[in-house]
Parts: sequence; C-alpha cells; structure tokens
Amino acid sequence: MHKSQLSRILALLVILITVLVVVPGTTANAKSRGLPKSYQGTWHSKPIYTYETKHINKNIAEPRMKAVLHSKTIKWHWYGHSPKGYTHKWHTMYVGAASYGAYKLTGAVPQGGNTFIYRASRHHLVLAYEHGNHTDLYR
Repeated sequence: MHKSQLSRILALLVILITVLVVVPGTTANAKSRGLPKSYQGTWHSKPIYTYETKHINKNIAEPRMKAVLHSKTIKWHWYGHSPKGYTHKWHTMYVGAASYGAYKLTGAVPQGGNTFIYRASRHHLVLAYEHGNHTDLYR
C-alpha cells in the first residue's frame, strides 16, 4: 500500500468513529420556553408617587418604565423624570420557568430578588417583586 492509500483509509476511519461515537452524544433536548405572543410587544408603566402627596416630579417614588417583551428576553429602562438612583440605561431580563401563568425572570431585574411577570387582563401585565411590590405595565 502506498502512503496516499493509508492516509485515505485512516481519514475514513476517523470520520466513521466520529459519526458513530460523537454525533449521537451531541443531541440536545432543548426545553422550549418563552412568553406567549399576546405578551410580546412594547409596554409602559405609569410613575409611582409617594403616599398621599401631590403628583409632581419631586414626589416620584418610581419613574415610568418602558419594556419591550420578546419571546425569551425583556428589555426595559426607566424614562421621563427620574429620582436619584434611577438611570435611563437599558437592561435585559431573561424569561425562565413558567408556573400557573407566571413566568420567572432573571438578569437585571428592577428591584432585585425573585421577579415574576403575569397577565392581569388583556392590556395589563404585572411585574411582581419578591418583597410584595409590583409594577403595572399597560399597552
């Protein structure tokens, strides 16, 4: 046998071993999860004011939020007049497991801790935070 024939046979053996051993082990069963189409799109919240005060800029407790919902991610930012400590930078949350219509969110969540999103009505979503607070999102 010549060198070229040996190298071809060796190459075929390597390919055969790769196909038989490596390929079956690389199949992935990806769990498909994401927000329904009815959740997706652009949503806005109204500013939240401190308790029993005039609705003026200096009394804003939480500014307005704009959230753009995709199947597996939610991009959001505060906009309008922002109190101290709030920025207009865009953040990203990731959609996690769903249970009873509520989806767990991870990533840059607005108030830290466990955060969930669920649908309250046709044009109303709720971002619920771990400590009992929530943000209402409207179309």
